[in-house]
Amino acid sequence: MYSEKARLNSPRKTGPQRMEFLYSMYSSTIETLSVYIKINGSEYRVWSRHGRQLSSDWIKGCVTLNYQGTYQVIIEGVVGVSNASNIAVDDVSFNKNLSCVSDGKTTPEEMFEVNCTFNESFCGWRSLWLSSDQVSWKRAGNNTGQNGDFAGNFIYTSQPNKENQSTHLLSPIMLGPKCFRFSYHMSGRNIERLDILLQVRSQQGDNLIWQKIGDQGNKWMQGGIGIGYTGEFQIVLKATPSKNYTSRIALDSFILTDGLCDDESELESNQQGNCNFDENFCLWKNDLNFIFKWTPRGDRAPKYQTGPSGDHTSDELKVRQNLLGSHYEI
Repeated sequence: MYSEKARLNSPRKTGPQRMEFLYSMYSSTIETLSVYIKINGSEYRVWSRHGRQLSSDWIKGCVTLNYQGTYQVIIEGVVGVSNASNIAVDDVSFNKNLSCVSDGKTTPEEMFEVNCTFNESFCGWRSLWLSSDQVSWKRAGNNTGQNGDFAGNFIYTSQPNKENQSTHLLSPIMLGPKCFRFSYHMSGRNIERLDILLQVRSQQGDNLIWQKIGDQGNKWMQGGIGIGYTGEFQIVLKATPSKNYTSRIALDSFILTDGLCDDESELESNQQGNCNFDENFCLWKNDLNFIFKWTPRGDRAPKYQTGPSGDHTSDELKVRQNLLGSHYEI
């Protein structure tokens, strides 16, 4: 499940100790592995790693727990959006009155930063490197063909080997609602599309909330969208450029603020209500106050001559009635 957490709680420990362990975090969709110390009901993060690590082998972690009283250690793993985003931990050991040779450090706060000008880094955004991706995001200045950057550097797509190849950029986990503003540049022959997708906690699939298709001219454009979802989510920017070497998609100046955008009516391409029901209900929800419920059907109506023989595209919604633990399709 997306952004779900798993925790290991240690037995009670007393006094300063060194904690050593092995860990593996190699998937591109990995989120965060953290070590907390719990003292009198309060938790303090003393070590963490965020995102894909450079080695596919086991990596040694070490934390100095320099506390004189009684405490508990918590190991927390936060999984990503892919079934392959596993975190592994092994060989945990404690030694008294010893310090780590290179003391464990917590992940810098900028690794979780959503606002980004890309002048020095990707901030908290990172490439997903899905198995289907053959294109990558690169950070550069004005020598890549984009006509004028707003604040120094920006990110752009590499050149694909063939058409319809995409690259994905994933945000940190955040809590809505949010106003997302950004700058984009889409110029060149046969350029494909830029999609903004919403990944919602405990929901399979992505929700399309913004899209641009084709050449938008050799200039930077301002984009924005209000994200009304109130739970935890992540934003994915999916770019599909052209294999033409003069066609690139570039992004810059990400700004996310709490609440919906003040000028919501002026924002372009706000598509949060769009849904083809192929993978889930998108951001639509069943009203639990009613007996009848909408449920997806992927093939045909359950009874002869009671509905369409197939979906307009691939899935559709039929009505289900729940009654005493069973249900009837009508």
